[in-house]
Amino acid sequence: MNNKFFQLAKRLHSSHPCFAEISDQARRTAAGDYGEQDLKYYLEMSGCRDYLHGIRIEAESVFQIDYLIMTRCYGLLIEVKNIAGEIYFDPHARQIFRKNKDEDDVFPDPILQVDLQKKQLQKFLQKHNYPNIPLYGVVVFTNRSGRLLLQHYPDRDRILTAQALPFFLERLEKKYRESHISNTDLAAMRDFLKSSHRPANPDLIARYNIKWGDIIKGVRCPECEAYRMKRVRLLWECGYCKHRSGVAHIIALEEMLTLFSGGLSNKQIQEVLSLHSADAVQKLMNRSKFTRIGKTKNSKYILKKDEWRN
Repeated sequence: MNNKFFQLAKRLHSSHPCFAEISDQARRTAAGDYGEQDLKYYLEMSGCRDYLHGIRIEAESVFQIDYLIMTRCYGLLIEVKNIAGEIYFDPHARQIFRKNKDEDDVFPDPILQVDLQKKQLQKFLQKHNYPNIPLYGVVVFTNRSGRLLLQHYPDRDRILTAQALPFFLERLEKKYRESHISNTDLAAMRDFLKSSHRPANPDLIARYNIKWGDIIKGVRCPECEAYRMKRVRLLWECGYCKHRSGVAHIIALEEMLTLFSGGLSNKQIQEVLSLHSADAVQKLMNRSKFTRIGKTKNSKYILKKDEWRN
């Protein structure tokens, strides 16, 4: 998993006042990732492989679509929810209420959420002169421990479980048979949407007022998770389980640069890797294909995405 909340939760001292909130957000993100893997399985079971995942577009307003299927006949937006417990859909307040053990939670109506995404996508495509293709939005609940209470909900036919998705796609294929775009233009539109994707890059360090001293330094062992790895010749060795790795330092620095995207100084890298020589850091960075910005003592190292683990 490569998300900032997860990386920060692993590196933040538990004494920080925002540790519980950040850890909870990391767990929520992990649950969402797990649910989306389940959804991918059912999409591919349906023979659907030409879909866009997690596309985020910065138009007049920013919107993000969990899954988007575009065909010559229709477009389908899928909003994914991974919620356990009893989930009641209030048809009047247009909210959902979840009861799980002793906890009660309130969430916005996900159908309204996907319908808003649909309007934004339609407007975005029209602005760039793409044909008007019928768009349909559904919400898929992926947690198998969720019990959906939909008796009086008017849009219950657009609330699905992951297992029901293949059958829903079959019905959609039968309903929308008229082509609105050529294969060539469809491919161009998919490429255009991919190129329009702008990933979110939240600055959690600033948001939670996290200082350098709040961060756990050290190279984490990929085997036992202890921050006990030391440089032994050309390898890293865990002082706890004795596991050895040749790339553990790259993984540690990638985690840190995910959080401190402005780069790390030589001195900061010494702290992270428990090294005591500026020359040793420079040689290690050069061999690891890191990019140095600046030539003075205030220079920093960054890692370009296309260089990661080359």
